[in-house]
Amino acid sequence: MGKMTEGRNSSRYRTKSMAADDAGAGKVQWHAAFCAAMRLELKQDEKFLQFMNEYNLNSKPLEIDLLIVKKPEKHIIESPIGKIFRKHNILEYKSPKDELNVDTFFKVNGYACLYKAYGRYVDEIKADSVTISFIRSEKPSKLLEALRKKGFAVENPFHGVYYISGKTYFRTQIIVVNELPGLQYIWLQSLTKEIDELTARELIRQSNNLVSQGDKALADSVLAVSVKANKELFGKIKEGYDMYEALKELMADEINCIIEEVKKEVIVEGRKEGIKEGRKEGREEGIKEGREEGKKEGIKEGREEGRKEGVRVFIESCQELGVLYEQVLEKLEEKFGLTKQEAKEYTESCWKRDA
Repeated sequence: MGKMTEGRNSSRYRTKSMAADDAGAGKVQWHAAFCAAMRLELKQDEKFLQFMNEYNLNSKPLEIDLLIVKKPEKHIIESPIGKIFRKHNILEYKSPKDELNVDTFFKVNGYACLYKAYGRYVDEIKADSVTISFIRSEKPSKLLEALRKKGFAVENPFHGVYYISGKTYFRTQIIVVNELPGLQYIWLQSLTKEIDELTARELIRQSNNLVSQGDKALADSVLAVSVKANKELFGKIKEGYDMYEALKELMADEINCIIEEVKKEVIVEGRKEGIKEGRKEGREEGIKEGREEGKKEGIKEGREEGRKEGVRVFIESCQELGVLYEQVLEKLEEKFGLTKQEAKEYTESCWKRDA
């Protein structure tokens, strides 16, 4: 199911430091970004909604990608992707590489049945107060055809939105992101490996226009995933000064997180290596003065080697995250005290041109 862990009733969003930590794993964190995107898509109704990422059905490892509880239940959501919502809304997200098939459909219906059955008392959660939403970039044509053959009714009331009814206890919809109109759903439309330049630029523009820190953190999660999944396109976009400055500002926290982690590694490794080399030199000299001088020189050399390794790790981590080449140069000068020439030489030696 989802890739982000939160408590049973938590409504926290994914932080920038968490996004930076994930970069080391080398995986695109689609589910975390999806949860952030849904919050932004339904922002106008946020005071009526409670978002719970990876909601645990019980003590066993059964999790719902995203549970949205509407309060009050009578509040009407105008967005087509949320018009179907009742009080309890279960969302299942499929990343670009994941399949949405008939088994997934029945599995999530099973989760909905369990969720309905786990009320505090008998029939506390009414079946007609529960909805199911499947979200996927591509249209699941095979699934829709299979459902029709099994006697389900399939309607298409809005662009990109398909209602499933007839043989299910719960109101169900399938949202096909690629069919959503225009750029009205920019946060969901950015969760793809095939983003176009117009969408990418609009994502940056809207991210920069956000005011609250909470919204900015959510947008940052979406942007980080989109940049990582579409490195080549965002690399071209940086050539425009306005877009470069916007990306530099938006990605600043991710870079600072990497810097802090690298600094810690450099200090630890430098100290270990320095002490090791210092002792080695001291023993070879055989005298106290030699040991002291050797230790000092060894620590100095060890720290220098650790610093070089730290710079290398920082550059590779930034590139994996999708940080821009020019921005890496600036941060090397600022955080590691390198000259422009040194920063360029380090980056040229570590930058993977085919990444």
